[in-house]
Amino acid sequence: DMAARGPPQHDSSDEYASADEGDDEEFRAAQALAKQDNAGDDEFWEDPEEDGEQIVVVPTTLTPEDAVTGVDLFFNNRFEEAERFFEQGKDSIPVFALGYGTISFIKALMTFEGQDVKTAISRLHHCEKLASKFVGGDGMVKGIGKKLLFMRSKQVTPEQLSARIVVSEARLTSALLHPMEETLSGLVKAGMGVRRAWKGFSQCSEHITGKKPVGISESDRGGIQFGLGSFNLVIALLPPRVLKMVEMLGFAGDKDVGLDQLAQCYNGGGLRWPIAALLMLGYHALLPSFFSIPQELDNHIREATSILNRCQAKYPDGCLFMFIAGRLERLKGDVTAAIRWFQRSAAAQREWVQLQHICSYELGWCHMYCLDWQAACAEWTRLLKENQWSKAFFAYMLGVSNVMCGRLPEAAAAFKEVAGHVKRKIGGKVVSVEQYVIRKVADNHWDTVEGLSTPEAALCGHELIYLWNGFSVIREPTLLRILDDIDKAASINPGAMSADTEALCRLMRGTLYKYLGRQGEAEQQFRRIIEELDPVLQHDVFAAPHAMYELGVMLLTPDRIAEAATVLKQATKYSRDYNFEMRLRFRLHSATRLVHQIQAK
Repeated sequence: DMAARGPPQHDSSDEYASADEGDDEEFRAAQALAKQDNAGDDEFWEDPEEDGEQIVVVPTTLTPEDAVTGVDLFFNNRFEEAERFFEQGKDSIPVFALGYGTISFIKALMTFEGQDVKTAISRLHHCEKLASKFVGGDGMVKGIGKKLLFMRSKQVTPEQLSARIVVSEARLTSALLHPMEETLSGLVKAGMGVRRAWKGFSQCSEHITGKKPVGISESDRGGIQFGLGSFNLVIALLPPRVLKMVEMLGFAGDKDVGLDQLAQCYNGGGLRWPIAALLMLGYHALLPSFFSIPQELDNHIREATSILNRCQAKYPDGCLFMFIAGRLERLKGDVTAAIRWFQRSAAAQREWVQLQHICSYELGWCHMYCLDWQAACAEWTRLLKENQWSKAFFAYMLGVSNVMCGRLPEAAAAFKEVAGHVKRKIGGKVVSVEQYVIRKVADNHWDTVEGLSTPEAALCGHELIYLWNGFSVIREPTLLRILDDIDKAASINPGAMSADTEALCRLMRGTLYKYLGRQGEAEQQFRRIIEELDPVLQHDVFAAPHAMYELGVMLLTPDRIAEAATVLKQATKYSRDYNFEMRLRFRLHSATRLVHQIQAK
C-alpha cells in the first residue's frame, strides 16, 4: 500500500500507476462511455458477439420459479450444491445462468485469485448472452431489418422484461470484477459495464412506474428495485470529490431512494429479497465501522437488528447472517458476543474456506480490541499461511501482535516479510492498506529489533485499533488500559520524541478522552495537533486531518455548530497526501451532511 520512501502517501498516488495508463487512453475510455448514450434500444439489448461464442438454448423441465431452491441452498451454507443446481439450467433459463455466475462472483471476491475472476467474468458474460436471446426485438437479426422488426415488437412481454433485468444484473456484476484485472482496460470495461447496467435498470423501471405498464412478477419487480436501489445507495454515499466525477458520467444517487427501493425488494419476498437484505445489512452493520459518524449509530443498529432478525428466522444456520450478527454485536460494543458469532459462523460450514478466513480476519481484530495479542497472533498466522488477499497486511498484523506480546525478534521477522509480499493492486495501483504497512515498516526500521525498541513501536497495536475505529466499540476498562499504555510510552524520553510520534499519541489520547466523556481534555489534544504539529509532520501526516475530523464531530452540537463546520471544512480541504484519505472522506461527508441538517433547523 505504500512507498518505502514515505510521502507522498495519497491512496491513489501516481507513483503506483501502471505504465499503460495515459491521457490518450483515458480520453478514449471516456469517449467509449459517452458513446453508449447514442445506442438505440435494439443495440443496447442486443447479443454481445465480440468473442464469437455461439449460444444455443437447451430445453429443460426447470422453470424460472425453481431458482428459489438454489437461493435457499446457498443461504443454508450448501454452496456447492447450490452451484450444481444452477448449473443445470445455465444454458436454458437466464435467471439460472445469473445464479451460476453470481456464485462465481462471490467466490472471486473472497479469493482475489486471477483464475476465479476470469471464471466469474466468463460465466456472467455467458449469462448476458443467454438472456439476450430472450429480450425481444430479435437481437439476432442484423441491419435495417432488425431495426424495423424491433419497432414492430415494441411492446415488451413479461418474459422479455425478465430477461432484460438479468442482462442488467449480469452487466453490473461482471463490471464489479473488472477492476481486479489490475489494468486500465479493466477499469474501462468496469465503467462501461456499470453505465450499461444503469441504463438497463432505468429502462426496465419504466415498466413498474406506469410509463410502459406490463404484467410483472414480484420477483422481477424486486430485481428492478434491487438494481435501482443499489445504484442510488452506493452513488449517494460517495464523497463529494468522487461524486463529481461520477456525475460527469451521468449518474446521480439518492440515499433515501436507494434504501426505499431495497426495502421494497426485501419486503416483496421475491427471489432477490435475501440479497437486498445483505446489501441493507452491509449499509447498516458493516459500513458504519469506517464510513459513519457516532450520531448515526443508533439508527443503524435499530435497522440492522430488524432486518437480521427476519433473515435468521428464515436461515437460522446461515453462516453469512451469523457473520453479520458478529459485526452488529461489535458495533454495539459487545466484542465478546461478536467473537462467539464469528466462531459460530466459521464452524457452520466447511465448503468455502475463504468464508472461514473472513471470520479469522474479524476474530483477529476482536482479539486486538480485547488486547489479547496472543490470540490475535494465532489468527494472523493462519491468514498469512492460507489466504492470498494481502500477505503484506497479514505479515504486518502478525508483526504488530508480536510487538504487543513483547516478542521483538519474531516481530522483526514478520515485518521483514512485508515488502516482499506487496502485490495487491487495483487498476495498476497498490491498494491503500499495503501503502500504509510498507511505509510504517520502512520509516521506523521495524524489520530490526533495534527499530522496535522505541516508544513508537510500543504503540503500533493501539494505532491500528484507532485507525480501524476500534476505540468506539471498546468498553471503559480497556480504554483506560490503552490510555495508560500511551501515557507510559509518551513519558519515555519525551524531549527526543518526534512530532509524528507526539501527534499520534495526542490523536489517540484525545479520541480516548472523547469516548471517556472528557471532552475538554480531548479538545486540547486535538487542537495541539491542528495548531502546532501539523506543519512539521513528516510521515504520519494522517494524524492532522483525523484530529480535525475527531474535533469537528465532537463539536456537532447546536451551540457549537459553527465551530464544527469550520474544522470539518478544514479537514475536507486538507491538501497534503495521507494514508486512508478516502476512508476519512466518507466520514467527513457524513459529518458535513449532519452539519447542514442542524443548521437547517
